[in-house]
Amino acid sequence: MKKILLFFIIPFLTHAQINGTKKIGSTTTDGVQYLTLASAITYVNTVGINGATTFLIDENQSLVANTPLIINQYTGSAGNTLTIKPNTGKTITISGSVSNGAVFQFNGADNVTIDGNNGTSDKQLTIYNTFNDSGNSYTARAAVWLYNTANNNKVKNSILRTNIIDASAGTLSVGVYSGGSGLGNAADNSGNEVSNNTFTTVKQGIYVNGSSSSNANWTISNNSIGAATDSSKPYVGIYVANVTTYTISGNTIDGVKRPNGVGGTAFHSGIYVTGASTGTISSNTLTNVENASGNNICYGLYVSGSSTTVNGNTITAVTSNSTNDGNAGISVTGANATIHSNKVYTITMTDNKLMSGIYISGNNALLYNNMIGNVVSAGGGSPDSQSGNGIYIAGGTSVKLYFNSVRQATNQSTGASACLFIAGGTQLDIRNNIFVNAQTSGSTRFCVYTTVTNTSDFTNINYNNYYASQYIGSWGSFYSSGNLKTTLADWKAVTTKDAQSINVNVPLTTGFTSAVDLHLASAQAALNVGTAISGITTDIDGDTRGTTPTLGADEYSICSGGTTTWNNNGWSNGTPNINMKAIIAADYNTTTNGGITACELKINNNNTLTITSGKVVQIQNDLTINGSIVIQDKGALVQNSDSSTVSGNITMTRTTTSLKPYDYTYFSSPVTSTTLASAIPASVDYNFYFNPSIYYWSDQSTTAPLIPGKGYIIRAPESLNFNPTATFNAVFTGVPNNGVVNASVTKTASCPYNLVGNPYPSAIDADLFLSNATNASKTTGIIYLWTHNTAISAQNPGSETYNYLQNDYAKYNKTGSVGNPAASGGVTPTGKIAAGQGFFIEMTGSNTTSNIVFNNGMRVKTDNGNGNFFRNAISGTPDDVVEKHRVWISIGNPGGAYDETLVGYVTGATNDMDYGYDGRTFDSGNYVMIYSIIDGEKLCIQGRDVNFNQDDIIPLGFKSSIDGPLTINLSRFDGLFDNQEVYLLDKYTNTLTNLKEGRYTFTPADSATVEDRFELRFTSAPLGIDNPAADNNNIQVIAKSQQLQFLSSNEQITAVTVYDLLGRMVYQNNAVDSLEFVATVPAASQALIVKVKTAGTETTRKVMMK
Repeated sequence: MKKILLFFIIPFLTHAQINGTKKIGSTTTDGVQYLTLASAITYVNTVGINGATTFLIDENQSLVANTPLIINQYTGSAGNTLTIKPNTGKTITISGSVSNGAVFQFNGADNVTIDGNNGTSDKQLTIYNTFNDSGNSYTARAAVWLYNTANNNKVKNSILRTNIIDASAGTLSVGVYSGGSGLGNAADNSGNEVSNNTFTTVKQGIYVNGSSSSNANWTISNNSIGAATDSSKPYVGIYVANVTTYTISGNTIDGVKRPNGVGGTAFHSGIYVTGASTGTISSNTLTNVENASGNNICYGLYVSGSSTTVNGNTITAVTSNSTNDGNAGISVTGANATIHSNKVYTITMTDNKLMSGIYISGNNALLYNNMIGNVVSAGGGSPDSQSGNGIYIAGGTSVKLYFNSVRQATNQSTGASACLFIAGGTQLDIRNNIFVNAQTSGSTRFCVYTTVTNTSDFTNINYNNYYASQYIGSWGSFYSSGNLKTTLADWKAVTTKDAQSINVNVPLTTGFTSAVDLHLASAQAALNVGTAISGITTDIDGDTRGTTPTLGADEYSICSGGTTTWNNNGWSNGTPNINMKAIIAADYNTTTNGGITACELKINNNNTLTITSGKVVQIQNDLTINGSIVIQDKGALVQNSDSSTVSGNITMTRTTTSLKPYDYTYFSSPVTSTTLASAIPASVDYNFYFNPSIYYWSDQSTTAPLIPGKGYIIRAPESLNFNPTATFNAVFTGVPNNGVVNASVTKTASCPYNLVGNPYPSAIDADLFLSNATNASKTTGIIYLWTHNTAISAQNPGSETYNYLQNDYAKYNKTGSVGNPAASGGVTPTGKIAAGQGFFIEMTGSNTTSNIVFNNGMRVKTDNGNGNFFRNAISGTPDDVVEKHRVWISIGNPGGAYDETLVGYVTGATNDMDYGYDGRTFDSGNYVMIYSIIDGEKLCIQGRDVNFNQDDIIPLGFKSSIDGPLTINLSRFDGLFDNQEVYLLDKYTNTLTNLKEGRYTFTPADSATVEDRFELRFTSAPLGIDNPAADNNNIQVIAKSQQLQFLSSNEQITAVTVYDLLGRMVYQNNAVDSLEFVATVPAASQALIVKVKTAGTETTRKVMMK
């Protein structure tokens, strides 16, 4: 009876299949312990899964030697997946020493994913086979191994590593291996993906060793393979054998080498594919591939198989000293190959063997839009096997070469070299190519060398450009002098089909961009003589081919998208875009018809383009104005390319912001060759520019041309009807400023400031202006803009009878902006400097005259991007681009005195002084100022490391030249400060104020500059103030001219002693006996140490005397 009961209990003790998320390294809610990944995999192998399952690895996994993680085909639905990845935020290494095996082994397992993404970042999982085979160099090893029909698996976002010490050329030391049940054996595993991994210290990055066409549907993409040091370089990046329907794309293979003296046999290439069909190899970058062994063959990319597409790859710096023929940048053997849009440069054979940029052998081959440059061999007596050639056609029926650019330049010492070598083939179609052999000595040099001399084997050979330093071609063996064709006429005579071919040099710089970039550097009218090829409608960059296309791989046209014309019926060829030329043949208004984006723009005679408020017309290149362009206030005209041209005039109206009587507007001109008299006829008497040589203003003549990039000021015309403010228009007519504008600036010993201005009929981005390398090297990284918020007054400080408030300057840098709203209201900068806006910059460096730079790349291209001379905020400011968390602290009084400072935690800033993120104050007699302090620098804007620290303490200083109470306020905040308290500590009174709950008001002495009183804090934790007696005594020390005022709220002051920073006593009074006391201290502007005694305490203060 007991035995029967036990029999029925056993099923209830078995473990159930699992699903969901399981954390490795802890006990899960279902009670199953997964203390290690090995135990979790054992569990899955035993009972299986019944739904999507994820193992989150919480700690590094170290395997017992030769005990790999073997995943079998687990039981459960075929659609159930198992994913193994790091837990959120963790960086994990799974390591173990496994010989003749791998760390992970997929033994027939399907639907398994190894994913190195930890929820926030890729490549946070390293799989490392630590097997070290010193003295046993023929032992195979891998990081991941798939076998026994392991299908539909993924290895992605990870780092895969092996040890390769003493590994010979024939030994597998591979990142991911797919094959049979023994490392090195071939077998089929289908539908697998290896993507976005980094392979380090491997001899083979990815090795797919299939055995039949059943090995199908492989994807290998976006992996990084290779090394900088020879000892760590793999012998092959990606090896694929016997595969059907595959994709190899986006991989970067940099640093592959087979060294001299190693044993075994290596398939030595960046990418090597054999026995394949129906595949795409695209957008890979292969560079620094070298065979130094003296044997075997070296390829950048090799394919043997049918129906292969090889496109968009870049292959450079392939070098071999092999004694075998057939080396190549790209080699494709097999029927139905399409090879297009590849870039192949600097392919070198140091021995006297064949080296080709692109080698093709097979029927129905199509090669188009390829760029091949500098393919060279040591050369020898047999051109078909001992030469360096751009393209090598080994043979095949129906081989087509269209729109290829080939340039040979590196000299070959002997033999023959050609841009195109034809060793065999029929139905050859060779059109629209550029063949330039610019070699100057050594080998016999050809554009084309063909051993195929029956003209019937050429379906077409025409519309090509042949240019060589020696011979156009060799029609047959070059050993027969009669076969050497020097002139194009000689060549045409033998081909009988080159009637439209040309002989035009395409030099570097002015023709081709460079030896390793065969894009055309400029328009080449002589090359625009091609013939349209059905199905080839774009060039190597995807630009549309013209009706009469350009020869070679690059279709040079400033506007590749054609032309569209605006007439009374709308656009003739659709709405223009950045690739299309637009012609205005009828009046056009952007309010009615929308803004314009075009490659080029032409305004026909008697037609007007009106750019209305808030609209932008953007042109990539040239602007031709035969009619008129009228730009209303806040409209914008932008040209993108600094090399673009403009002809004809525009008329641009700019409206000032509201002005008070006698107020000034700071401006610059958006057009060339205009004057004040023509732009602002009413402005006659009060027009100035700032002269740093005298640190003051100089008169600006109304008839002198306004210089692009220079700033000016104009006083509001007295004829305006002020109620209480008014505006006026400036109308600028002339050729719009465009391209690079160099504005002259001067720094003197007494004056670092210069007034400059936006020279364009569009806004510019202040961040881009400040980030320009020239500007960054010469300025402090902050701009100052006049806001004219407060009316002129005899009460304002200054040397004139009536003065303006200098604190009406707003400031901006990459951290943000501070403005100065007065009683009349004010604005702050947003990072966009409007057309015609003048602004101050502060120069650094030596005292000299130099230039700052404006360029088209700084111009703002968005609608509503060009406001008033000094304008309110718009959307899309730089604040949206980087992470910023900021607080603005203001100081002011009821009478309108105002200043503010900004402290921002910003991407790109540090807690030290940073160009473009920290900005000094602009002190020109302000009533009040507030600033933060770094290393003694007074900052109106302080940028700090974006990683906010709640324990930060920011010293604040202030200056006041007026009597009465002042109020410190949190004027605004953003970012994390939406949920973060902000405190002000008054160290004199030991008062901590939460500025989010209210302002702090205090009364300083007149003309006080105090830098030890206030701190900005972000926590209400215990203060730890240096002066513990202040809590009971409340001693205040206020500097005023050469006087110190002492205030005690509790105990009478008995004695005062004052020292300078050298410890010298400069004042002493031991018989004060008062709650208030003023001492006259004969001290110049400096910091002082003050000791104040009362009956029960002694207090020490540091004050700044000015």
